[in-house]
Amino acid sequence: MRKIRDVLRQKWALGLSMRRIARSVGLSRPSVANYLRRARACGLVKRRSSSTRRFVV
Repeated sequence: MRKIRDVLRQKWALGLSMRRIARSVGLSRPSVANYLRRARACGLVKRRSSSTRRFVV
């Protein structure tokens, strides 16, 4: 659970790339992409405008 939360925070709060996040949390880049895709599908990210997103966890 902690890795998922770290991935989401680093992507949407800090704006890091998937490659950099993967190195940071010790996952593969495809795993990071999978976490992000699932978070979007579950509604954990809400759009505020066309360019910014709000992290909801």
